[in-house]
Amino acid sequence: FNVLRSWVDKYFYDFTEDRTLVETLLDFISQRMMTTGMEKAAAQLKRLVYRKVNLSLSLSLSLSLSLSLSL
Repeated sequence: FNVLRSWVDKYFYDFTEDRTLVETLLDFISQRMMTTGMEKAAAQLKRLVYRKVNLSLSLSLSLSLSLSLSL
């Protein structure tokens, strides 16, 4: 769990470039972690992934808007 959490938290750019990686991680969390007694850790990791994805999308949208406004 700690390794996955650190990876998502510190190196999220790996996930921003590869949507399949995000889907695979979320599948692992839902299918493996949730069913093997790691429900609390899985929920925490899933929240972190969703928060990072939303932040990444917000930053991308802001950058796109600022670039289009400056043209």
